[in-house]
Amino acid sequence: MRYFTVEEAAAVLPRVADLLRRLRALPEEADEAHPVLEALAEIGCVLRDVDRGLVDFPARAGGADIFLCWALGEDRIGFWHGSTEGYAGRKPLSELPGAHIH
Repeated sequence: MRYFTVEEAAAVLPRVADLLRRLRALPEEADEAHPVLEALAEIGCVLRDVDRGLVDFPARAGGADIFLCWALGEDRIGFWHGSTEGYAGRKPLSELPGAHIH
């Protein structure tokens, strides 16, 4: 699994947003969805919810696995959650324990 810094995740956001927009425009179960999903997997992010455009970026902070959390329409990576939490557990990056992501 690839781990992202906030900067690395931010650098791929334009590509991820483009792929999500393309995926959302396709009918469900469309064969054209497979290349888009493969492209997201190649980037290293985790697609959580197509309808909301919710994507997680694996990261490490304070010696623990976390996810940097982003949703289509947000202008930057501004949230994170623990590896056992989901969208409901999103917290601002300013509340990240250890304040160092690697």
